[in-house]
Amino acid sequence: MIITEKKLHELATHLNKIQGLPIDRFDEETRETNVGHCYVDFAYGAVALYKIDNKQGGVMDVFGCGHVPKRQLASLMKSYVKGLEDAKKEKPAADKSVHLIAAAPEMLSALEYALEYMEDLGIEDKKPLDAIKKAIAKARGEL
Repeated sequence: MIITEKKLHELATHLNKIQGLPIDRFDEETRETNVGHCYVDFAYGAVALYKIDNKQGGVMDVFGCGHVPKRQLASLMKSYVKGLEDAKKEKPAADKSVHLIAAAPEMLSALEYALEYMEDLGIEDKKPLDAIKKAIAKARGEL
């Protein structure tokens, strides 16, 4: 597959879109540079992906590798896009873990209360009592 300038520009546009970055390099009204915008730079017969760092137009080399052959930059950009897309897919599971961790102290207190309540009532069903005791011990780091 031949890597064309058009293909590299399309990859850069896609990268800007999925990150919520400006699509255009310059603001149409103010003609200032759009901070955060990623674009492909051509020099020395090679290419690099730059990201605009400030309103004055300062840039950073996104991959820190300077100008490289088109095929190499396309590969880097595709990997970067895939990583960003995979991270978005995995986010809900991470969000669930955050909520679970945040609720852990209250859940431990609720289990301790339930255990005490069940013992006060004289409930002797070993299976739920053992499950509660095990969960409490695990939360305290005793297992």
